Amino acid sequence: MSTSPLPLAWLALALAACGPAEPEAPTPSAETSEPVLDEDGLGRLGAETPFDTAAVRAALPSGFAVEGGATDVSGAPILWALRDGLLILEVHRGEDGRVGRVDAVSDQVEGPDGARTGQSYADLGGRMACDPGEGDLAGRAVCRRGAIRYVFAHGGAPDAVPDDDELEAALLERMVWMAD
Repeated sequence: MSTSPLPLAWLALALAACGPAEPEAPTPSAETSEPVLDEDGLGRLGAETPFDTAAVRAALPSGFAVEGGATDVSGAPILWALRDGLLILEVHRGEDGRVGRVDAVSDQVEGPDGARTGQSYADLGGRMACDPGEGDLAGRAVCRRGAIRYVFAHGGAPDAVPDDDELEAALLERMVWMAD
């Protein structure tokens, strides 16, 4: 005995009629907003956050995955925060077992005054005190404005800050927040 597709079509139409007349628009939420790095860290991710995968994930906006297993040049552990498979943040352990440093390595993170990776020193208005990077930031100019360190890639000597012209064209590679 064969079944006609017509009754199934009527059933589908009847069920569709029971639903809402218009699709509901998604409700805006701070949890899905773009992450912003400021003097306190990144949203709820800061100096009070325990350095473990679950706590870091819980402190981030929705849409992030957190992976462990990486280490910095000194061998200290790093957690990676990814969104859609792209690395967005590196989270470093502090001496007290909490988050000690957050590196925003993607232009998906906004810093103070709208700063984003990929901008030049000149784009950010310049006028920052800069030093040569050390450790995992060696070979870069590390400039500070407030609690945020701006790390610029440049083609100059790895143990020196480039001259003004080179620095003006240097590109922001990452923004670093550190717990004090």
